[in-house]
Amino acid sequence: LSMTNASIGVSLPTGFSGYGLVTDGTTASTWTNGQVFRGDAWFRTTPSLTGFGMPGGSVRTLAGGVAAPLDFASEVARLTTLNQSIAGLTATGTVAAVNGGSQLRFTGTNTGVNVFTVSAAQLAGATSGYQFFLGSGATALINVTGLGSGTTSLFSFGGFDFCTNANFTGCTQGDNNNPPSAVSRLLWNIWSSSPTTVAFSGSMRGSVLAMNSTVQTTFGSCIGDLAARSLAGSCEWYDRPFTGELPPTQVVPEPATVLLLGTGLGVLALARRRRRA
Repeated sequence: LSMTNASIGVSLPTGFSGYGLVTDGTTASTWTNGQVFRGDAWFRTTPSLTGFGMPGGSVRTLAGGVAAPLDFASEVARLTTLNQSIAGLTATGTVAAVNGGSQLRFTGTNTGVNVFTVSAAQLAGATSGYQFFLGSGATALINVTGLGSGTTSLFSFGGFDFCTNANFTGCTQGDNNNPPSAVSRLLWNIWSSSPTTVAFSGSMRGSVLAMNSTVQTTFGSCIGDLAARSLAGSCEWYDRPFTGELPPTQVVPEPATVLLLGTGLGVLALARRRRRA
């Protein structure tokens, strides 16, 4: 874990005393400027912390036989299976590039799960942002393709609009502490069979599943869960667990609510549900 000018747990409730952050990597974590707002921060080894605050908890270590709060290896294996499985789903929703490709519009009419496919180049080129029209209570699973061998840029500084009409009117972004409910049912699925690096610029909305990717963030606010190989950069993370539905054939990991760094892999956990019968 390597963080600069970043914060985690800003939306955890006042008085929260559980695990605000848990890492389990063998390499010492570094954090320059920022804080874990609430709860304790647990590290496998003693971290290097500069300008780091813990206003609602303490820095703890998992050394000396202290057990981690969950089985990291098992969680990583299940999330990786889920990541690859979702990547094989057939798209059921549409993605339209408008305004010369500077804006992407996602339309999903299913009341349950809507699957989309979009390329990394499309995401990076949408500098005017992303708009979503989904059925009431619907889930959006978005498969991202076209990852490069180097660092692949995905999201620009454009906004995320959630709209109430198919003609993309009645749209809202909400704010960091009160985003639209659809944010909790939005999952960006970034699968690669070999290790890769993806970069987010600006704010991010929705959960991200990228078990074989190093995720780099730059400024802004990130609202949702993150499951990735590792995490570096700066972003203020807001706790909005994924509460959407998954097709019943998918392997659904147990819910978790912490940042995991085990065997070189990082996971900011996903809360998940099976699709209702």
